Amino acid sequence: MPIPALTLLSIALFAAAPVDEIAPGTVLAYRGQVRQRSTEGETPPEKQFDLTLLVAEKNDQSHDVYWLIDEAGRGGWPWIERCGRVTADAYGREADDRAPSLLYELDEDVAVIPLIVPLLRPPVAAMADANWTADKLTYTFVEEAELDGRAIWNVQVNNAYGTKRRLALSKSSPLVTAIAERVFMGMGTEYELSFKLVNVEQLPVERFDAERRAFDALLELRQALNRPARTQTAAWSESDRKILAERLPGVQMAAATTRLQRLAEGAGRDVARQDERAVSVEQLVEKFEGQPVEDFQVGGLDRTRAYSQDMRGKLTLLHFWEYRDAPLKEPYGQVGYLEFLQERHKSNGLAVYGVAVDSRLDDPQYRGEAIRGVRKLKQFMNLSYPILLDGGALIRQFGDPRTAGAELPLFVLIDSEGKILEYHVGHYEVDREAGLKELDAEVQRAVKRNN
Repeated sequence: MPIPALTLLSIALFAAAPVDEIAPGTVLAYRGQVRQRSTEGETPPEKQFDLTLLVAEKNDQSHDVYWLIDEAGRGGWPWIERCGRVTADAYGREADDRAPSLLYELDEDVAVIPLIVPLLRPPVAAMADANWTADKLTYTFVEEAELDGRAIWNVQVNNAYGTKRRLALSKSSPLVTAIAERVFMGMGTEYELSFKLVNVEQLPVERFDAERRAFDALLELRQALNRPARTQTAAWSESDRKILAERLPGVQMAAATTRLQRLAEGAGRDVARQDERAVSVEQLVEKFEGQPVEDFQVGGLDRTRAYSQDMRGKLTLLHFWEYRDAPLKEPYGQVGYLEFLQERHKSNGLAVYGVAVDSRLDDPQYRGEAIRGVRKLKQFMNLSYPILLDGGALIRQFGDPRTAGAELPLFVLIDSEGKILEYHVGHYEVDREAGLKELDAEVQRAVKRNN
């Protein structure tokens, strides 16, 4: 379909003079939305976003761009994931996971929606029906047109299943001025993603240098934190907070008066809140570690029951987490690493119990729904260790860290005499070979003491 007929997406572009080249220092501002497709008429968008690109370098084969994204509605990335730098291939090959994307919160899941970098220099002469292929996508010039005062080519992009996206490509530059894309999320539900160019600005050299320094400072901080790309949460460990304390003030200074200033200020507020939570969590650790566990009994899946007395004489690990099947977000409470830990130390007498913490378990109306979710999660993650069901009483006995503003999971390692050896709130740092290395080391120390 030709791009001028983008009535489905209601895209209206500003009228601006064509840009012959997208030179370094050019700022491209796009505004977009995501809406669910419906046979009953147009639905309102449930996510809006602004995508800002700053061209850092260019050649005939690619553009290097800094990017910044702001999202509203249906979830969003933590501040550290809202900017980056990526190489945009001139022919349309899609970038890696360092490219911009949206985080979309569905009713029962979370989805990542990659965004293409809207710069394209086709490897074939522009004429109707001319095409090329990149990354199993076929790009075809459809027809010449005019869109809001700009001469463009309509370009259709197909995959093996049909039309994936449509582009409005400027006839005089690599600038893609409008994008309409089909996106499938959840259980195959179709959505419409669109974004449009709303402004082009060429920065003076001094401002370009300042913006570049701000982006570089933030990206160096991200590298120091050693985060995998597109990590959906930002709960900082003790080592992370030390890095942030050392480097974030410099980032904020570099970002002052640039387009990254608001993001850097928000980062400062987030770190301050997490520092306050860390103090509260440390108080919980001091309160519980080394103390005997009060007696308890709690039911589990399949009408099983667990008693604290039966855990005496064993090394026991309780893992308090929601254990909900939806919305299911990485790193899934680290249950995969916990399964690995159990298998590794089963012969050493380690008993692992998951504790599904869900207030619905105390409500007869919703208890069955909550239990079904736990069961589905257990099957999905292929967990072999037993899962107990807690409406809130058991975790309160262990000092619910959520009352201190922290998030689950909570790991409680109990020795054979019933004393708490390790009380850890939040995710452990992950070692590629040893998994939860810190917890694994504590288990090994406990095993040696018992022997």
